[in-house]
Amino acid sequence: MDLKAFFRLTRIEHSLFLALAVLVGEIVVTKEIALWPTIFGVLSVFFIGLGSFALNDFMDYPTDKKNKRKDRPIVNGTISAWAAMVTAKVSFPLGVLFALLVNMNCFWIAVVFSVLAILYSYTLKKLLLLGNMFIAFSMAVPFIFGNYIVSGQISASIQVLASIAFLMGLGREIIKSVQDMVGDKKYGRWTLPIALGKTISKYFAVLYILIAIVMSPIPFLLLPKFQDNWLYMGPVIVTDVILLWNVWSMVRLKELERVRKLTLLALGIGLVGFLLGAL
Repeated sequence: MDLKAFFRLTRIEHSLFLALAVLVGEIVVTKEIALWPTIFGVLSVFFIGLGSFALNDFMDYPTDKKNKRKDRPIVNGTISAWAAMVTAKVSFPLGVLFALLVNMNCFWIAVVFSVLAILYSYTLKKLLLLGNMFIAFSMAVPFIFGNYIVSGQISASIQVLASIAFLMGLGREIIKSVQDMVGDKKYGRWTLPIALGKTISKYFAVLYILIAIVMSPIPFLLLPKFQDNWLYMGPVIVTDVILLWNVWSMVRLKELERVRKLTLLALGIGLVGFLLGAL
């Protein structure tokens, strides 16, 4: 198997981001991290991420071909559909097993998320906003998962961080739906741009991103661990500047692919802020 094609299939950078989010979720709650539960938790989220993307590419092959997504390895022939399905069938059980080795809270999160990921690939992405909301949820749930590795209660900081990640992810995914309208329409997906048009959809995306920006100073202003902490607020300001550029590009429907990539970068920088503020 071509390793580069495998990385493209599984979007390994996203899975690494999800794994990092688990660590951040833990550290935000407590600095005392147990080694093996952390390792098992990171591996759980990492493998479920791999399986989710592999299955999605397998199911998306006809649409991706119509959209001329030559960056997709199944479309450009660098990896087979069979290999993608095998990757999914191996990764999901491994992810759930590793979660079981952490605790029951993490196990049930892994089970529910795996089921939703499979439903997304088969059904949810065809339904108005539900597919977008699932992907946004997938960007928020690793923080909650990390929280539950070390605590049975969700902290206020994790609630804020997960909400920001969800809103950024939702805006990002709506923009992706705008990009993929042609293929989505052909294959019967009822996405927001198809239902309401590009213009209304882009303003929904802008709204969610702006709410995330407005929420970002809450820890600096209100939460004890982050209050008046510039190690947190400094990276968050950089994040907000990037997001404001994204908003401007969304309004003009320009450089949408760059918008999607920069939104992920912005979330990564925001993660650094939460990590530095929590240390």
